[in-house]
Amino acid sequence: KKVDTGFDEIKKGHINTRTQWWDGSAIYGNNSGELSQVRTFRDGKLKIAKDGLLQHDQNGLPIAGDILNNWIGVSALQALFILEHNAICDTLKKEYPDLEDEDIYRRARLVTSAVIAKIHTIDWTIELLKTDTLVAAMRI
Repeated sequence: KKVDTGFDEIKKGHINTRTQWWDGSAIYGNNSGELSQVRTFRDGKLKIAKDGLLQHDQNGLPIAGDILNNWIGVSALQALFILEHNAICDTLKKEYPDLEDEDIYRRARLVTSAVIAKIHTIDWTIELLKTDTLVAAMRI
């Protein structure tokens, strides 16, 4: 949807209805419909093929949270973080055998999203914006 930007030099902008990557939306989706497509609803896990790659639906589209503008690099990261999410589920199930599917899923999503945020903040941002000021501000 085009919207007025409020700036004379930029006439029109676009509303982004998708969330930012830090929340794990590329893995979990931007809404409950996308989320239900990626979940197995067993032990908190997400769908992934036996070979560790993304599964595909009947139209050949990858089964992952956000597949708009997808390419092999994004698919690889989605598969990696789905595997990480599922590994966290296995650990939670082993340590807390009484947890239900939804509880395991929510805790695994929280941990996985924290890992993504850590990578964005500590690893990726530093390399992208490597300045003395940023390094000092990040206390690295």
